Amino acid sequence: MDHVYLSSKYDAEIYHLPYWNSSVIYNETIYPLENKDGSISDIPLMYHAEEIFSVRSYDLETLFTQGEDYVLKDGKISILPNGNSPTAKYSEYYFDEEKPGKCRPLKDGGFALYSEGGEFYRYQLCVSYKHSDTWKGPIPKKKGHLLPLLHKKLSNKEPIKAVMFGDSITWGANSSGRSNTKPFVPRWADMFPSEIERNYHCPVEVINTAVGGKTSTWGKDVIYESVVSHHPDLAVIGFGMNDGSNQIAPEVFDQNIRSMIDAIRKESPNSTIILLNCILQNKELVRYCDGFQEKYTSVFEKIEKDYKEVAFTDIMALHKHLLTLKKYADMTGNNINHINDFTARLYSQALFATIQK
Repeated sequence: MDHVYLSSKYDAEIYHLPYWNSSVIYNETIYPLENKDGSISDIPLMYHAEEIFSVRSYDLETLFTQGEDYVLKDGKISILPNGNSPTAKYSEYYFDEEKPGKCRPLKDGGFALYSEGGEFYRYQLCVSYKHSDTWKGPIPKKKGHLLPLLHKKLSNKEPIKAVMFGDSITWGANSSGRSNTKPFVPRWADMFPSEIERNYHCPVEVINTAVGGKTSTWGKDVIYESVVSHHPDLAVIGFGMNDGSNQIAPEVFDQNIRSMIDAIRKESPNSTIILLNCILQNKELVRYCDGFQEKYTSVFEKIEKDYKEVAFTDIMALHKHLLTLKKYADMTGNNINHINDFTARLYSQALFATIQK
């Protein structure tokens, strides 16, 4: 297998090798950030790397050279000071004074970089490597047994109409595919349906009605035109990030999600519904350190038990584990609450695992 070739562009098969069950990791992102004194610490990966196949720029266009631009050191990436690998300066990420529109206040004082454009992708690198470690975090549960109607359609190779509904993370904010920039990795809301097609050989029509900045209260109010009117076979509902930031009470969140499910089921009683929570916010930042996102996990778990043909995917548990291994900046698109292509793959991998028996 030509590892370098395969990691130089989007490939559905290798991008869906589960992070928790693969001895080869392709294009794991890191954000090389210099220390205040200009030095740069060795950068850990999800696993202790045994061999590096490639280190590329985020757009996958530039291949860096081992021994000249970086070295493998004790399982980590060590960026060489005189090489060509880009590194973000400390002063480009941390600020003493506010730069309007370009930063957010830190809870311990000062400010940190924020950007909705490609600022983070200027420095993020994609690392492909092999390892022999064991995943020590949570593994998505197979819940196909909760979804008999979906599996009947899949086994019969019936066409499936899938509606993706939620906030900016579902819409695809900061996804290279959504923004039509290299390396053109699809947003998770497109990757997941494509993975169903690839594995079950049934056509999937995708309708994405997500809108950035919205909460479950908005979702409840527009559920008919956004989801019900499309008569979905599969509805994926992803709210929680903005609800949590606005500290919407869990009981209100619960009522909103149930209202959406009830509305869908009234018109499409045989629909399958998958619920998912979100990644964690950057808790170093003032506004985002005390959100309610974590309070909603128990809400989703209870709803799953109360309805048939409903399954919950716990994205947050996976992200929480990754944050014990990597920096927030390694996996973000805006440094607040948006995902990059690497984390979008986590969403798709976890959702696909959820529907398995």
